[in-house]
Amino acid sequence: VVSLTVTDVYENEDAFTLTVEDIDGNTITVHKDASVTADITTDMFPEGTTFTIVAPLSRYMNNYQLMLTSIDDVTME
Repeated sequence: VVSLTVTDVYENEDAFTLTVEDIDGNTITVHKDASVTADITTDMFPEGTTFTIVAPLSRYMNNYQLMLTSIDDVTME
């Protein structure tokens, strides 16, 4: 289990993307698609928030990202 820290938040209508960083400085994005329930909002993930996540990996524009599908997959620290 790796802790991730939010370094940037990008919101677009009902979807959002978090840029997160691990303790070694590696970055990846966590994406919440518009088709996912609306009770997951960017307010839950302000910059500096640290959490762990279990999520499917997907590919977007030749980059990998984690897909946020349920708040139950996230453990806030």
